Amino acid sequence: MQVKQIINIPIISIIIIITIGLIIYLTGKKSGDNYKKNILNKPTLTTGIITNVELKGRLGNFVEYHFDFNRNTIYSNGNAHNEYAPLKNIIVNKQFPVIFSSVNPNYNMILILPEDFKEYNVPFPDSLKWVLQYVK
Repeated sequence: MQVKQIINIPIISIIIIITIGLIIYLTGKKSGDNYKKNILNKPTLTTGIITNVELKGRLGNFVEYHFDFNRNTIYSNGNAHNEYAPLKNIIVNKQFPVIFSSVNPNYNMILILPEDFKEYNVPFPDSLKWVLQYVK
């Protein structure tokens, strides 16, 4: 009987770990989808200024920025693509479009690369083509 208990416990542990991992993954994906959905709820475009880019590897990459809405300054940060690495020192203090929900401006995203614009169905402006020379 001892042998069966030793074999069953690792299998049950593996099943529990996989189940928890799937729940975390699906919850995170749904959360990201909801965030984008909230941005697209009465979306508005404005200009934001990047204040910092932090590339922390496994901990994630972040772009910190702010923009004004209704006489308030909204401070935010978003996940940075790995492609932002060569731009790190170039885009700080530069202006870029920010798409946000006019219902709740805390749902926002700064648009820098063509992929960012495409994700929100916003055309990539000619005025930002200069960033393409720094990315692959």
